[in-house]
Amino acid sequence: MIATMVAPDGAYGGPIRVATNVSAELVRQGHDVAAVAGYRGVKSARDLDHVFGKVPHRLFRSINVLPGSGFAGSFALGLLLWILKNARAYDVVHVHFARDLTVLPATLILRLLRVPHVLQTHGMIDPSSRRSARVLDWIATRRLVRGAPILSLTPQEDADLRAVAGEKLEIHRVINGIPSGWRDAASEASSSGTEQATTVGFLARLHARKRPVAFVRMALELGREFPDVTFLLRGPDEGELPSIKAELRAAQEPPNVCLLGPVAPGDVVRALGELDIFVLPSVDEPFPMSVLEALALGKPVVVTDTCGLAPFIRDAKAGIVVGDSQSDLTEGVRALLRDADLRGAMGGSAVRLIDSVFAIEAVIEDVLHAYSSASTGR
Repeated sequence: MIATMVAPDGAYGGPIRVATNVSAELVRQGHDVAAVAGYRGVKSARDLDHVFGKVPHRLFRSINVLPGSGFAGSFALGLLLWILKNARAYDVVHVHFARDLTVLPATLILRLLRVPHVLQTHGMIDPSSRRSARVLDWIATRRLVRGAPILSLTPQEDADLRAVAGEKLEIHRVINGIPSGWRDAASEASSSGTEQATTVGFLARLHARKRPVAFVRMALELGREFPDVTFLLRGPDEGELPSIKAELRAAQEPPNVCLLGPVAPGDVVRALGELDIFVLPSVDEPFPMSVLEALALGKPVVVTDTCGLAPFIRDAKAGIVVGDSQSDLTEGVRALLRDADLRGAMGGSAVRLIDSVFAIEAVIEDVLHAYSSASTGR
């Protein structure tokens, strides 16, 4: 299992959550697994052992060799050397694939060594207007994507992959899942909470695509209408923090809208457990783990109609699906704040949705099928 980055603030987001969930379930089912990733933000890799739990893992220090490039410039030489030395010992390698200088060269090494592998792209390989991405796609990305089974989340991701790499791709539909251990922890977090004022929360990277500013504007408007409701904004900054602070200053720092910073991976259950409503205003979000985790906790969610989870949420009545306008977002949250019975009903539907569709045990069957395809060359 290869992934780009582990950090104490959970900055790399969903791909690491998926990698650790899948790895843990494979270990639970008796498979031999090694998780390998770059790391940053701590003095020693041992400080991040808790992220992987019982999964055997190796972490290698990562540096950014292209300043200003975000995760794309992440490079972990030790990881690449480890793959050169050890990859042939494994029946199949699962790569959480993106356009970066960690997993791109890692996948190239696997290709050259003829080690069976699958690529899980998490919606990160799509047509790009950036010249650097187009050049990289022409040189490497499309060739590597064509050379292995791909785990894709949605039909839109299928279309994006084909737009980048052509029609002749082996695509397997593999959704994200929630492990039974998470559901147990979620149940405990929900039952141990004390009665408190209603809380609405955002937990994601403070990136433009996640639209944290839209959350803040919604919170400022509804905070006047519902003065007893608290709005919590959490996540590592990826460019939107100055705009968020400017909005809060202009509103004279209302006490019921709180900017709380990033959440360590081990604290996500607690942070989500504090909420009554979870809001992710992202557009074109493939399959957000934060939304799945909130649903597992029995939290009604508000997402946009371009979120990959929107059809599931709408059909199960586990939350409210809105358009991408500011007014749509505000009205969706307002509807839940006005109706405690609706929140309760949707929270119950959320748990049933996770148990019936997104349990990790069913997801692993699809993962193992893709592994078998990679190993046999079919």
